[in-house]
Amino acid sequence: MSLPCVEFMVYSAQWRRDLGKILCTDPRGLLQQSCHQLANVIKKETDLTDFPNPAVIAAYLNPTTSWSTGREVFVGPVTSRQPDLSAIADFCIRHFSWPSDDLPHKLTKVCAGAITRALLQVSGFLPLAWVSGHDLAHPNSRCQERLT
Repeated sequence: MSLPCVEFMVYSAQWRRDLGKILCTDPRGLLQQSCHQLANVIKKETDLTDFPNPAVIAAYLNPTTSWSTGREVFVGPVTSRQPDLSAIADFCIRHFSWPSDDLPHKLTKVCAGAITRALLQVSGFLPLAWVSGHDLAHPNSRCQERLT
């Protein structure tokens, strides 16, 4: 959608009113409740600010990226491989000054992702119950042991 600023402001004002009505009445029953408080918060924010802020909308629609400055777009091959958890841990210690004692807790989701990826590589070999029933975030998991 491409609108001049004035038209966008008129459109967004109508959108806010429509959103408030929908939140209060839930005409399609999708919310399964009315949300008067949320509608009031949006109205209050609208009275205090220009919600949605056109500058924020513009930033989402035209984000600044590495290619915004005219850099060449990367078109090389992209390959997927198992993450190097030791390298990630070293990076976090060096650049974020994380104590090594905090790594198992802070990187639990990274470990879970690495384990899930590894299991998906052999998903035809493992029964699905083993994969879905395994507690990846358990303190005694191999991923936790590897990081400590």
